[in-house]
Amino acid sequence: MRTRARSLAAALALVSALLVAGCSAVPQPIVTRLPSDGAPAASATPSASASSSASGTPTTSARSSSTPSSSVEDADDCGGQARTITASDRTIVLTGQCPLVRIEGNAVAVDARGASVGAVSVAGDRIALTAEAIGDTTVDGNDASLEVSSVGALTIRGDRNAVTAPGGGGDVVVSGNDNTVTAAVSNVTVDGQRNRIG
Repeated sequence: MRTRARSLAAALALVSALLVAGCSAVPQPIVTRLPSDGAPAASATPSASASSSASGTPTTSARSSSTPSSSVEDADDCGGQARTITASDRTIVLTGQCPLVRIEGNAVAVDARGASVGAVSVAGDRIALTAEAIGDTTVDGNDASLEVSSVGALTIRGDRNAVTAPGGGGDVVVSGNDNTVTAAVSNVTVDGQRNRIG
């Protein structure tokens, strides 16, 4: 009986050894698992998100804040009506008859050389106006630059504004500091410091 038990134990030990040896000798298959449609896939490199608009033109979903938006140019024909410009960081080109132009935004460049401009009212900062002859003008703000051929009566209430009118101008009233008016003018009233008129 013992001989039989020993034979059976030896046979079992041999079968176990063969199974272990057989399992380790056979190469295992490599399984690659891809993420399902619901799971987000990780990307090793960042990429810009892009989509197509209704017209088929690709558009990006993000814009760099370092790109100056003042390169945007809008054309506007006054058509004999007063114009009020409230945009900021824009370039506006005015044409036609403009009896009154109000500029109330900030960092706006207005090119009115192709327009006939009457009165002008500037109520913002960093405004640049280029025009031929303009009528009575009021500047309420800072760091404006007006380059015109001539100006009517001029009132400046603010600091660091510059008006250049080689063709001359009417009466000038300045309340503020560090303003410059380069024009032959009639009467001058100044309340402020470091203003240069004439």
